Formats: sequence, C-alpha cells, structure tokens
Amino acid sequence: MKRRKPVVGETLYSLNVGNAAWHGIKQELTPVVVVSVGHKYFKASERRMINRPITYHLEDWVEAGDYEPDSRLYESPQAWEDGVSNKLIFGKTRIQNPHAGRRNPRKIGIYVETVIRRSMVNPGTFYRVTNGRGDFWLTPKDGCVILAIPAE
Repeated sequence: MKRRKPVVGETLYSLNVGNAAWHGIKQELTPVVVVSVGHKYFKASERRMINRPITYHLEDWVEAGDYEPDSRLYESPQAWEDGVSNKLIFGKTRIQNPHAGRRNPRKIGIYVETVIRRSMVNPGTFYRVTNGRGDFWLTPKDGCVILAIPAE
C-alpha cells in the first residue's frame, strides 16, 4: 500500500510493532515529528529525542533496518483505529507478520481464522493465515499489521 510523501515538520504517530509489541507490552501511539524526507526514506523522531531520528520507508511508513521493524507510522490516531476496528474477513483480509524478514515468504498472508491457545506452552491469540496456495501457518496477533480490509 503506497502512502503519500510526508512533509518536514509534520506530526505523525508511531505504533510499536514486532518485538517492541511482544511479551505483553501495550501497543500505544506516540507522536513523532518528520525531520527529513528523501527519495526512498524519511526520518522522524520524538520531540524529546530530536537528535536521534528513526529512518522509515516512504512506500509503507515502516521502520527501515536490517532486522524486523519496531515501529510503524500513521497519519493520525483515527487512521490507526479505523484499520483496527474493522472486522477481519475470511479470504480477503491481508495480514503482515512483523516478526518475519522482508524476503520471508510468510511475511504477508491471507486471513483464515482466529485461534486462541489456552495451553501452558505458547498461550495467546493467533491468526491462521495462508498464502492462497495451500500453505497455512499461525501468526501471533500481537504486533500484526492489518494491510488491507476490503470494503463491504
């Protein structure tokens, strides 16, 4: 999903995803300010840490780096709530696993069902997703990014 190019000085909202949202850490939006914008990346930082900007991809506003991203940007808190509040639709909703690397074929999947594990080993809520070609896997709900929810 291609996003618009941000403007220097604009306030965006950062959501912790991936390992930053793992192990019971609450996902919350933090205001950040755009510091610089380039052709492929842009930098944003919190007001209290203006000298330590984080680099983001222009195409999807996800943190750039060699490993999995720890944050994703949204235009407003309402934009994030709109994406979260919509219900997941079987076979149509695309879900991104922030724990998978960029070249991992299981990075993005199509929603099948929600699974709740109540066992002692690996408890929690997971999404069962597929690639549409017969492969199924579980992705932890915490930190997952809903990429596309079709209009009804």
